[in-house]
Amino acid sequence: METCKVNICYRPMRIAWVVHSGDIEAVRRAVRLSNAFWGGRHNPILFGDRPEEARRLIEVFRVDHIVVLGQQPQLQTLRDEFSHLINPFFGDELFIDREQGQSRSYLLDVQNALAYWSQQPDWKSVTDRGFLRIVWDEADPLADGWLFQFGSFPTPDEVDIDYASIIHRATMAVDFAIDADAPVSHALFARTSVAHLNRYGLYRHHGVRAGREHPGFYVGDVSNTEDLVAFWNLRAADVPLLFVDLAHIHRYERILPGYKADFLARVAHEPEPFQHLAVWARNRQVFDAARVALGDEVRTFSKTVPELWNGLNVVPPMMILGDASALGVVSKSIDRPSVVFSLNEKPFSSDPWFYTQHLIASLSIYSAVDEQHTFTPPYVPELNEMASRAMYFDYRKMRLEPDRVAVIVDAADNDLTLRALRVSELIESIFKLANLSAKPSNSGLMTRQLVARMGGYDDCRAFKIPGVRRLIKTYGPNATFSKSAALQAIGKTDHATGARFSDHERLFIEPRPSGPLTQTMVLEHLVAKGLFRIGVDLTCPSCNLPSWYTLDNLKQHNTCELCGNSHDFSRQLVSADFSYRRTGILGIEKNTQGAIPVALLLQQLSVNLRGMAGRILLAPSYDLKPVNGAGLPECETDFVGIYAQSFPDAPIFIVGECKDEGDRIDQDDIKNLRAVADAIPKRFDTFILLARLSPFSQEEIALAASLNERFRRRAILISARELEPYNIYDRVNAELGTQYRGMRPQDLADATEHIYFSRVQSALT
Repeated sequence: METCKVNICYRPMRIAWVVHSGDIEAVRRAVRLSNAFWGGRHNPILFGDRPEEARRLIEVFRVDHIVVLGQQPQLQTLRDEFSHLINPFFGDELFIDREQGQSRSYLLDVQNALAYWSQQPDWKSVTDRGFLRIVWDEADPLADGWLFQFGSFPTPDEVDIDYASIIHRATMAVDFAIDADAPVSHALFARTSVAHLNRYGLYRHHGVRAGREHPGFYVGDVSNTEDLVAFWNLRAADVPLLFVDLAHIHRYERILPGYKADFLARVAHEPEPFQHLAVWARNRQVFDAARVALGDEVRTFSKTVPELWNGLNVVPPMMILGDASALGVVSKSIDRPSVVFSLNEKPFSSDPWFYTQHLIASLSIYSAVDEQHTFTPPYVPELNEMASRAMYFDYRKMRLEPDRVAVIVDAADNDLTLRALRVSELIESIFKLANLSAKPSNSGLMTRQLVARMGGYDDCRAFKIPGVRRLIKTYGPNATFSKSAALQAIGKTDHATGARFSDHERLFIEPRPSGPLTQTMVLEHLVAKGLFRIGVDLTCPSCNLPSWYTLDNLKQHNTCELCGNSHDFSRQLVSADFSYRRTGILGIEKNTQGAIPVALLLQQLSVNLRGMAGRILLAPSYDLKPVNGAGLPECETDFVGIYAQSFPDAPIFIVGECKDEGDRIDQDDIKNLRAVADAIPKRFDTFILLARLSPFSQEEIALAASLNERFRRRAILISARELEPYNIYDRVNAELGTQYRGMRPQDLADATEHIYFSRVQSALT
């Protein structure tokens, strides 16, 4: 029985509220609903009638579910556009009426937070400090500002649950009334607000790097819905802010000194640039007035423009309730590997009463599955349904995350079973997004069998030796050869590249005692892997024709395969020399349909493109056909690579051609690969890799250079000079005196630019 480690991060579902920009009541409702759900403070509000801005927010917040508040048609249109965020519940409601008319929440709510934390030792220090229920007059000009700042709960008429009374009774909160005319006392920060329960216990997970998060003030107009929503979304991204309306600055005069003092005390240990308060506003002109009103501690201005949500500025973190480690049991069925593990150390109440409440179990599975399967697909949310159908039993309840997979579970679930995703399913689904039908080609199937026989991509190291490739190409499927001929072919120097067997004396193709690699070791390795059979040629006394008998079938008495007569071959066996013949795994053609070069390329990529920078998934050749009338070519790609980088860097998709010695890359190859690469969804960075087992011609280099753009390098050239060393640029660096590294696809593209394109351009000029 195999086991593996599973890291579980529990987090609330992140909901995107879609409203109309002119519907202030829907905006207020979104705020009140958010305060009822545990983690609701981090749910963004989107204007569905501004689809471009809404799309950016959905992407940057990595939303799990979209809820429409309003009847306007464009709101539903926006949700339909994100069909991969499948509704995991029955119907559009967030509350369900169960058991004697008592409503229950579909999402983890503040009742659950209270039930859990009231049983924890740390809760006493919170109750000793005391709770405040902040209330205000709806006629107060700053009423919406207080709602967005301090929160409020939905009414019982709206959700059939009286959250305000439940929380008030459980915490014994004291009411703090905000006078509609007088300045607000800083005393309201002295205790915990009941609305703070919706984010109590949450903290950031390290998996998502933070972007701009300067704390301070949001300066805006409390009567302007855009200002209120911008303020809410910044706080949903975990940026600490206080909403300030300069038209009512006198109302804040008692709050500001204490607020600034608390902030400066918290950041005293931070680097100097982060020890200053910031002003966030939609208008740059308010900064000077804000500095006068708010003090010299304000030194930074951030403009809340739509580009703020492009994924490069403000980056909402992954907020979690807690994490745990579990021991998973791995089983390998005929279909695919799977892992079973317990959902332990739950940082929420799992009482059966909360069985309707759902949250996210974000998973990282450390399992040594084979190269054809993965438990961690790249972050491509459009593949949620595909991954869910392949890896989980419910197609609605899986979400792909940066470096992780997430499953929507209910609070009472105790364990999970997750199946591995086949790399072939993943690749075919990505091509489907590009309007291409992808099926493994005949050469791809042969390469898969060859790699499987060798034991995996990295076990194809023997193909680095030119003599091994020469041996396989020299003798066809029905040709026999002697051991001495095999050793001579393996040890022969390559006249085209000058590569010698001695270049690989330190290569480990399998475990061995210390010492150099020899030709005999290589031949033994190839025979042990099943690429060659051992046998002998025996002449039939009846028909006088020779037949080849494998060692597995050889006996002293044998039946001639040609005439069918049986004879005693003992005398011939005494004087016979054993010979070798290729097995069927290498195919019926001398060039093995290009399987050897592709296997060698996949071996080199699997070794070099892995480590802390990212991970690589690889697969050999696919036949591609356009679907849905897409104007794309019908062609073949010799291999596919998916390189998953650390978030927020986009995953990388690699397609290309791999040529054997003597084959050439032509204009049609370049045209087809360019069309395929351009069709891959923009969620990926796409690279085109051209490989061959002999040097590139000037014409091929010029064709490859045309794949690059002015500000985008995506062409990668790899010849035998890069494929044969263990580290991809060992030989290049020795020849040119350079220090190129090949740990990421971008490294390969940059090195290609300098090695091939820049040098050729210099030679031409």
